[in-house]
Amino acid sequence: MGKQSKKAGLPPGSLVHIGDQKIKSTEVTEFIFSKGIFEGQSFMDFEKIQSPNESKKLRWINLNGLHDEKLVSQIGKVFDLHPLLLEDILDTSIRPKVEEYDNCLFVSLKILNIEQGESLYSVDQISFMLGHNWLITVQEKPHELFDELIQRMSAGKGKVPEKGVDYLLFRLLDIIIDHYFFIVESAGEKVLNLEEEVIDEISEESRERILKLKKQLINFKKMVFPLRDRLGFFRKESNEFISEYSIRYFADVHENVKQILDGIEAQREMLTTVMDLYQSGVANKMNQVMQFLTIVSTVFIPLTFIAGIYGMNFKNMPELEWMNGYYFIIGLMVIITSGMVWYFKRKGWI
Repeated sequence: MGKQSKKAGLPPGSLVHIGDQKIKSTEVTEFIFSKGIFEGQSFMDFEKIQSPNESKKLRWINLNGLHDEKLVSQIGKVFDLHPLLLEDILDTSIRPKVEEYDNCLFVSLKILNIEQGESLYSVDQISFMLGHNWLITVQEKPHELFDELIQRMSAGKGKVPEKGVDYLLFRLLDIIIDHYFFIVESAGEKVLNLEEEVIDEISEESRERILKLKKQLINFKKMVFPLRDRLGFFRKESNEFISEYSIRYFADVHENVKQILDGIEAQREMLTTVMDLYQSGVANKMNQVMQFLTIVSTVFIPLTFIAGIYGMNFKNMPELEWMNGYYFIIGLMVIITSGMVWYFKRKGWI
């Protein structure tokens, strides 16, 4: 049974983790920032986090680990989040989405990590809840993608402290989407390697790798395609949670998604070409085998005919009494075989 069966029969908004536990224990980190100020501290219990009504500072709260349903429930209580939103946070199988609630903007998408070997990428879920002066991120495990941004903010660099949490959301989304370009480039390298492999040698392993990469590209498109429409939400002129200044930046992310989709389609077309090349190679290899078998069969037809004649049991066959008849027939067969092979070579058939 699938993982979704864990939710079967439960009412909407029930908090059930759908997915794999990727870290041993959860960790909550809160960053408080403003112009010239950036402070970070870690908690093991979300109850120590102040509610948005108690704190007017700009805050970025990050939770690593989705398997702790109790901790996600505490997030919902402290920030008064909708039960359906919390349900989506825990479900790693949902497609990317952008939804606006009364007190926050919810964004969910996938973080893709480049893998070595035959696998193109691994997938992790990340969710964002954007309020007026706070941003919550919930991810399956820690990622190094955001380390450089945190270091810049710690050093007082960049526009985030000055522009607010909506601009911080843009920066995080931009980092994730930009990383998709590396996946496209990695796919391109694998396609080229497969093309060279198919040209050098036709094998069943090549076919399996082609089909596996094709499946990964299809899944990649499924994870990116919804973003093309969902991120269009940020281009609305009137948006309660996104400032006019940040809207222009979200438009750039939207365009990047379109470019990534074009890149995925280009790699899929190239992979289709490689598959056609593989099929042509298999057909050529089969034709060579059939050609060889045809030539062998053609050579043996007259030999079989001669052997068949002298294999008959008629008593009145003068050649059977001839002392050199055996050697004559063997010589005749050799001459016929040599002549046919010479003719086939002259025609370029072998």
